Amino acid sequence: MHTNLIFNGVRVPRARNALLDVPLKLPGMTHPAFIVDDLKALQHWLEAQGILITEGPHHIGPRRIALFIR
Repeated sequence: MHTNLIFNGVRVPRARNALLDVPLKLPGMTHPAFIVDDLKALQHWLEAQGILITEGPHHIGPRRIALFIR
């Protein structure tokens, strides 16, 4: 399986994601999850690249810490 990330996407103000942002949920994949060795390093890299962290980092259960980007 290959995952292609779009790095040159354009942020559109008030844009909505049909899988996440509307009350009626449609079938489909909403997000992939990645396991990383150093979440703090990833967070610093995202910030340095100007990539907005939309949620987190926060604990999910006793062993996992997650952050979300769009």
